[in-house]
Amino acid sequence: SDGLYDFSHDKLREVAYRMLSPARRRHHHGSLARALREVHADRLDTVAGHVAAHLHRAGADDEAVDWYLRAATAARRLYADADAADLMHQAWDIVRSEPGSRRELELLARLSQEDLARLSPGVPATVTPVGSTQSVQGRVWQVSPIIDPQTRQGDARIAVPYHSSLRPGGFAS
Repeated sequence: SDGLYDFSHDKLREVAYRMLSPARRRHHHGSLARALREVHADRLDTVAGHVAAHLHRAGADDEAVDWYLRAATAARRLYADADAADLMHQAWDIVRSEPGSRRELELLARLSQEDLARLSPGVPATVTPVGSTQSVQGRVWQVSPIIDPQTRQGDARIAVPYHSSLRPGGFAS
């Protein structure tokens, strides 16, 4: 043999992995994430989910969330909605598990033309998730200049801090 080990059997790989200290595991996962980004630099969307998983196991949760969102966006472009939802939930689980997270969520508010006219970026916004009595304070960060001629509605984007009552795809007032 040339001094290399073959860890192709799942049990061997599992035992070897468990023999590593948690710090060493995190280091290896970080190295794998970097290697994936370098090797697949011209097609990162195809490995974004793997990069995210390795970053999460490396303890780089903020970066992992961004990569999970990138992977979810790529999956949606391929109409792989179930995969996209799974990737979004993985990102959501990380954000939810961070105590005192400073991460923000973006809410898309579909508003009447009259309500939209009263908004501008930087204006405070109070968001109350449907089925909840708790409100979350945020700020409008973008007001779309486009109004749908049939519904006479437009979009505003509101940045709010993470709150356990907010859910991806949920509704709020």
